[in-house]
Amino acid sequence: MDAVRREREGERHCPALQYQLRTAVAPGSFICHRFLPLALFLLSFLYLCLFRHVTALEPDEGIILLVAWVAWRWRKVEREANSEATDLMFAAAVVVSLVTGFHMFTHDLSPLMLSMLLVLAHFPTRREGVLRIVLGATLVLFWIPLLYIALLAWHCVYLLFPVLMVFLWGVMRLVSDQTGPTSVSRGHNVAG
Repeated sequence: MDAVRREREGERHCPALQYQLRTAVAPGSFICHRFLPLALFLLSFLYLCLFRHVTALEPDEGIILLVAWVAWRWRKVEREANSEATDLMFAAAVVVSLVTGFHMFTHDLSPLMLSMLLVLAHFPTRREGVLRIVLGATLVLFWIPLLYIALLAWHCVYLLFPVLMVFLWGVMRLVSDQTGPTSVSRGHNVAG
């Protein structure tokens, strides 16, 4: 414990080390987080085009394309530096990870709570009536714990799939509303 404490005290008194630590964890300093969606898309595309004919595995193209589409949209939103839309893209990525997973146990829906809270923080205004109804209805369905317990008891948790897909559609529509032509009037720079 004393060695760790002395090391931390040494870091406080060394400005050069503090500068290196700050620049190492700066949000724009890691290249991999910028190119991860592109790499995911390229690997998925290569698998679909080339390796699919070599292997005996039959991938579900819808899963690969869904992951690639969300990764591509996240990259596009990240270029626009729109933090609200980035929050929503994270929520969409959590939903896609739930939808494309091999199984869904009881604890697998716990990350959905974060997505629900992020979407609730950016809930659409009254002018966007259909989107408001769709997101509100799906959020209400997710907030009913007895519904999930009943689906679990009847071994019908797969029935949450259409609700998750409608929720994903609503989140992506909310993202496109925030990054579209109306986002200039909200104070966001669309040009880059």
